[in-house]
Amino acid sequence: MHAITTLALQRSIAQLEQAGAHYTEAQLFYAVCYTVLAPLRAALGKLRVALTLPPPLSPTAVAGGLRHWIDRHGVPVGLLPANPSLISTAAPHTTTELDHYGLPQVLVCQDAAIAAMLRANAFDLELACPVFTVRDWPLPEAIIAALRRANRPRILVLHNASADGLALAGQLTAAAPSAIPVQPIGLRPRHAKALRLCANRRLPPSTLSALAVVDDEARWLQRGWQADVAAVYPIKLLRSLRAIVYATPQPISWRERWRYFVHSGFMSWPAWKEAV
Repeated sequence: MHAITTLALQRSIAQLEQAGAHYTEAQLFYAVCYTVLAPLRAALGKLRVALTLPPPLSPTAVAGGLRHWIDRHGVPVGLLPANPSLISTAAPHTTTELDHYGLPQVLVCQDAAIAAMLRANAFDLELACPVFTVRDWPLPEAIIAALRRANRPRILVLHNASADGLALAGQLTAAAPSAIPVQPIGLRPRHAKALRLCANRRLPPSTLSALAVVDDEARWLQRGWQADVAAVYPIKLLRSLRAIVYATPQPISWRERWRYFVHSGFMSWPAWKEAV
């Protein structure tokens, strides 16, 4: 098993380095697991079977292999520190320009390490979508004001496929500022199954009555399963989030289009086209 772990770790680090993205140690652990499970996941994909898989390796074994790798080769390119606070990324609410511009959306992450990973990959700067953690809730007043200045703003919530994650999405929805909708974007149990992610088994939740889940998801959660956002391959996570942020908003009525056109003023055509 030690030889398998070492080989899978070496291959996973090479693939992540080639992809050129920053990633956390937890994401590396799942990437190593997927390298080991590659033949099985490929077969399940051909059969179109949607399910989650237990990790074939323990986090301790992969962490030990990583420490040995670092001793021999140095820190892998792109691997972030284990402590998210050590990652030097500017806090999004310190930008004074927010006093003059609107923000169409912000992203709130349940996992602080995932939030740090997204900022390290310049996700917030590339898509004009500041990334926060649950610890930052309620959001700073400057962010709320910038959201209110935008057309059709939204707060995106990225959470784990677990009872706690689904409950968190509901709590943030109930506590969101007025007129700013909260959109939970997953991870949900059905997403974890469709992606054939590695899932861990914990103590089952005491109740699921307050969660909006279908019967299949409820049975999965009642058996104590949960899947972390970190289980999504880093490149796939970034691509999926980009697609969600770039997604076309709800259709705008002709009355709203005309009101936007009338009040926009000179040189407003490109902005109007983007809003439509």
